Amino acid sequence: MIRVTIAVIGVAAAIALLYGLQKTQPGYADITRPIAVHGALGERLTARAFELTATKITLAERIALRSGTREQTFDTSGVWAVVEAQIAARHESINVSSASWMGASGVRYTMSQRAATAPGLLPAERLEPGLPRKVLMLFELPPEQVKDATILVSRTPFSPIDSELHIKANVPTPLFVRNIVRIVRGTNAGEWQLEVR
Repeated sequence: MIRVTIAVIGVAAAIALLYGLQKTQPGYADITRPIAVHGALGERLTARAFELTATKITLAERIALRSGTREQTFDTSGVWAVVEAQIAARHESINVSSASWMGASGVRYTMSQRAATAPGLLPAERLEPGLPRKVLMLFELPPEQVKDATILVSRTPFSPIDSELHIKANVPTPLFVRNIVRIVRGTNAGEWQLEVR
């Protein structure tokens, strides 16, 4: 009788232990999620493969791309967020192709593809170690998603167990939305400047 009682207690303890391990073990998504590197606008953040400093955010009702005498304008039903940054690869030549804007509600907005021909856009720029480049990130957002936002930048959209920069946007309120931001193509490939009105 004592043996049976000890066996039942042992089996019950093993079941309780296994149940506890199952409930406390992190899931696959938790184990492989990107490693967050937190910072703010103006801070240089270092990921495993690149370094980035987001320097300025300009909000606008419209953006325009100017190349020579030709200009193309893009409206939005929300607001454009034009993020200026400086980025460089760390150890090897790479492309950084993923940036998104996460609003206060947790909704993520990827970079707009509507102005894909703009010079200096983040996914189009090849990065070399030790050679920083100025880049732009363009987002179309509802105005209520601008405040308390975070800009997320990683090497690829799906980068398990890799760095993901979390840059606090710190956009002042009330929002100061410009009428138009012109992205003017420079004389050399990838060069640009902004005209804000």
